[in-house]
Amino acid sequence: GPVYERCLNLARSSLIVYQAYQQNPELDELDRTFLVVALELLSGLGMHLVPLIAHDEADFFQVLVLCLKHPQAPVRQSAYALVGDLAMTTFPILRPHMPAVMTELVQQLDPEPKLEFVSACNNAAWSVGEVALRYGRADPEFAQWVPTLVGRLVPILLHPEAPRSLHENAAVSIGRIGLVHPEIVAPLLPEFAQAWCQALYEIRDNEEKDSAFRGLCTLVQHNPAGIAKSLLWFCNAIVRWQAPSVELNEMFRALLQGFKQHDEAGWAAQVASFPPVIQQRLSERYAV
Repeated sequence: GPVYERCLNLARSSLIVYQAYQQNPELDELDRTFLVVALELLSGLGMHLVPLIAHDEADFFQVLVLCLKHPQAPVRQSAYALVGDLAMTTFPILRPHMPAVMTELVQQLDPEPKLEFVSACNNAAWSVGEVALRYGRADPEFAQWVPTLVGRLVPILLHPEAPRSLHENAAVSIGRIGLVHPEIVAPLLPEFAQAWCQALYEIRDNEEKDSAFRGLCTLVQHNPAGIAKSLLWFCNAIVRWQAPSVELNEMFRALLQGFKQHDEAGWAAQVASFPPVIQQRLSERYAV
């Protein structure tokens, strides 16, 4: 409790001092480290935040939203990390405030990410995926933001100068959004399928990657033609997995065998053009 109050008071006072500095640049500018560390410590409190935020919810989210729009990128970076952590640990408290949060979050997903803002954009992209998972398919509220979010995430994924970490976070969140609203995202699959597979095929197996690939498979189920031009990259990404979850492995199997059964001669001709190691793994793992 006292740690939470100290962090919130520090954040609040830092915002007040910075606002005064903006109005009068002759004043000394407050060291942003105080605000950044306060936000990061709040992120670290996890589930302990639930009763603490509930005590004065409006105040907490007022401070958070102000941090999301702060002119200094390191502050926004920590604030978006806090949004993602809140989604994972305290989503029922975060959910009523998502309209205000999403207004700022969308702005941070800059399709032309500037170098000094990349880390803030990275955390914003990551937090979108965490939020999408917590809404899930049963909650229709998230659907209103999906076209705008995907409309910003796809150009980030396709941006040739964006760093690899940003490509990865954009791809993961596109996959997770696709998992909960495939009907909205699937028509766009031909635009990003190859870049998506290229962004994620090398990263190590983990839960984030698993949920993202389940999302991609769901998009392919909704729009099989959308993966046609990227089939080599899709198969390469599949066989790069060391230990996919049972659910994901069965999705891979069903899709690959479905492609083969739909046009066996065409499938055989296409697979014959793949590198031998991919052919071998597809045959050994999925009998295709």
